[in-house]
Amino acid sequence: MALPYYQNMKPYESVVFQFSHYIIESDNGGETYTIRNADQWINESTEFPNFEFVRKHNSETNPLSIT
Repeated sequence: MALPYYQNMKPYESVVFQFSHYIIESDNGGETYTIRNADQWINESTEFPNFEFVRKHNSETNPLSIT
């Protein structure tokens, strides 16, 4: 964003707002595959979302992460 949207942001700082986490599972010995949506997150708050995004993304994609 050219203009800071949240307090304490810098011009052109990246803002994350969404992720989707999919898992591809093999069926029938690898002949077919199933894709399922494991989790998703979208920012719905008025707070700067980057820190919450990282916490949520790490907890969903890294089983050893500590939140």
